[in-house]
Amino acid sequence: MKYPNRANLSPIIGRLVPLVAVASANCINIPMMRMQEIKNGVTLYDEENNVVGVSKTAAKTGISAVVASRCAMACPGMILTPILVEILSKRGLFKRYPWANAPVQTLFCGFVLIFATPLGCACFSQRASIKVNKLEENVQEKIKKSYPNVEVVWYNKGL
Repeated sequence: MKYPNRANLSPIIGRLVPLVAVASANCINIPMMRMQEIKNGVTLYDEENNVVGVSKTAAKTGISAVVASRCAMACPGMILTPILVEILSKRGLFKRYPWANAPVQTLFCGFVLIFATPLGCACFSQRASIKVNKLEENVQEKIKKSYPNVEVVWYNKGL
């Protein structure tokens, strides 16, 4: 198998490697930190906040949404910053002012994160819903037996 010559790759590709690292870390770290929820499930509530059951399926769904929102939070800063650096490098700014590279990247990334973090958290509500028919069979049976009119349950997805 022949690998591409590194000299032929765009410098922007190298600058996007940290995004892949952060996304990969989120995909591993969040489920590991919330392993108890995966093993034991999360508490399910009806519309009046009455506990109606516990579900592992809801836990996995919620954790997946958290992983997606965390990756979404990282994207603007880790995509726009390399693009800005590439543009400024091509214009010669960092040749004239080599000391400006780190401060420009840090300030721009910080500025982007001011907006990206709240938007990433807002992608998915902390209190999430799931239809009863999407849950495990035993949980469905329990809910239908005790709460026959409940079709949607709620759970704390987390941030």
